[in-house]
Amino acid sequence: MFLQRHGESETNITKTFTCRRLDPSLTERGKRQIKDIVSYYTSLKIGDIITSPSKRAVETAEILGSRLELSPKVNECLLEVNIGDLEGKSERDPVFLRQFYSVVEDWLIGKKNTCFPGGESWSEVEKRLNIIDSLISSTPTIFVGHSTLFALFLGTRGLAFRSVKELFFATRRYCKIFSFQAKMGNRKVGLCERFL
Repeated sequence: MFLQRHGESETNITKTFTCRRLDPSLTERGKRQIKDIVSYYTSLKIGDIITSPSKRAVETAEILGSRLELSPKVNECLLEVNIGDLEGKSERDPVFLRQFYSVVEDWLIGKKNTCFPGGESWSEVEKRLNIIDSLISSTPTIFVGHSTLFALFLGTRGLAFRSVKELFFATRRYCKIFSFQAKMGNRKVGLCERFL
């Protein structure tokens, strides 16, 4: 299993919270980022690509699929976490940023009754994470999606990190790739990350 964040999108540049209502495309830079990453996957015998239905994720999956000769499958369980009232707000505003991190970090430390106002509750996110679990197979698969969902997936399945910022947001770069493998039960999970 490989978790691949989408390439840079238009709202990444404007630093706007984006999940469902806003559905930006990849920038030209974002498309180049993904084209540059394909070489990482070519020797791994990838058998499947499953993507979030968000435009930026689908565009990412299509670039990967065209190079790997695979047709991506869309699955709504990979949508970004619905942050509700925060969507469209500036990530540069420290008040909004604190609200965002507060909910996500509460979930990571087990405070499951916290939710995003107007957005998803932990139980809704957890149902989607369990669907991702069910999609893991012995076939090397790339899951294309979003940083918050992937951080929650990894953080609630035994990957130790201090905060969601440490895993995905500290540098605010896009299309992060690093090689990571962990055992989840009897399965291996790979997270690819490289700063571009």
